[in-house]
Amino acid sequence: MTTRHARLLSALDGAALCTIAEHAERVAPDECCGYVTDDGVRPCENDQARLHKAHPAQFPRTARTAFRLAAADQLALARSFDGRDPARVLYHSHIDIGPYFSETDLAGATFDGRPLYPDLLHLVVSVRDGRAVDAVAFAIVEGAAVEVASFDLASLDLASFEFSEGRGSPPPAGTSGPDAPRTR
Repeated sequence: MTTRHARLLSALDGAALCTIAEHAERVAPDECCGYVTDDGVRPCENDQARLHKAHPAQFPRTARTAFRLAAADQLALARSFDGRDPARVLYHSHIDIGPYFSETDLAGATFDGRPLYPDLLHLVVSVRDGRAVDAVAFAIVEGAAVEVASFDLASLDLASFEFSEGRGSPPPAGTSGPDAPRTR
């Protein structure tokens, strides 16, 4: 893992992971999507269902198997890179399958083999039976998705976090948590 990847991963503390897991569980069986800045998690609207309903030939996949940030969220994500609190991680969930970076994910994250947002990691959350169980963070390196960290979300204690705008509350003192990702 590079120093740059470690800096980007630092946005994924226990509270951020809990907020992402809760978001993924709340919107299942649809895929969730959002992004993380140093100031917190920004859940976004998955516009895929609306697009599929309006234009099924152009958007054959539903929100259960695909995600697309709503236009306002795409704009906010892009603008974040010009501000004081840039996005560090873009996340989405996979329903009843593992947290892998699919060919569709890679195509949406790159243009001509290069990352659309070079200073952004991609987190894929696996939701099985309505529960967020694990997640993997990927970087785009030389046109390929490379795993940089994995997280066991099933061990998170969602009840120990208070959800609010932004990150939420830190874990209770003296508890261990997933703040330190398992790196590859």
